[in-house]
Amino acid sequence: MASSAALLLAVGLAIATALPQGAVPPKRLFGSDWIEPEIVNGTKADIKEVPYQLSMELMFMHTCGASIVSESFAVTAAHCVAGTPAWMLRVRAGSSWTFFGNWMGSTSGVKTAVAHSEFSMETMNHDVAVLGLKRTLKLGPAIQPIALPASGEALPQGATGLVSGWGTLYEGGLLTAFHLRKLEIPLWTKDECAAMYPKPTTEITGNMLCGGDYTGDSCQGDSGGPLVSDGKLVGIVSWGEGCNEQGKPGIYTRVSAVDIRAFIKEHAGL
Repeated sequence: MASSAALLLAVGLAIATALPQGAVPPKRLFGSDWIEPEIVNGTKADIKEVPYQLSMELMFMHTCGASIVSESFAVTAAHCVAGTPAWMLRVRAGSSWTFFGNWMGSTSGVKTAVAHSEFSMETMNHDVAVLGLKRTLKLGPAIQPIALPASGEALPQGATGLVSGWGTLYEGGLLTAFHLRKLEIPLWTKDECAAMYPKPTTEITGNMLCGGDYTGDSCQGDSGGPLVSDGKLVGIVSWGEGCNEQGKPGIYTRVSAVDIRAFIKEHAGL
């Protein structure tokens, strides 16, 4: 147990020193207090409810979420893989548990981890990456790909989305939840989101999607994970100011954005 804690701290410090100061707060697990995404106010979920959910591990420790898009490819956030060689990563599919559940589910090493070439840690724009898996996933009730929206596809007014992951249960938490959690959240229009994040704090671009409110949100450790609406992967957990703060919804990469969708098609063939 002590050796696991020491490894967690060492990996966290290594990542923290590699990240630029002054960036907007992403929702990756490790790092300083401006790095934010677990599901706050969510409920326990069985992996069969969200069989597309992956745990992405760095040095065998959960660091981000990801989504299965085919037997050979997954999608996550660019900030989850920035500066990290693919050989240090692996994904775990088919398990509701992480950390103490390391013997559960099915794992695969990562052959390639390609972040969008225009991703910026300063702006968090184009926060998407495609993972090429070393081993083809064996599909079943607990392991299934999630459908992708069409390029430019818009969400209907008043849409909600299901976010899931193993992030911390509160802002500033270090240890992630051991059991998968889920939460249904409201989704906001770009104009509504921009009003809640006025410049010069940051710019809400067309590649971003707002979701959540003070009743629940994603948090540290949820980064890269799925936001699903109407059976499609509409968002990737990206960043936000704190977790579950009133008037500050979480920011997700908008999967249907033309640039994002083209990137996924180029690198995953979907």
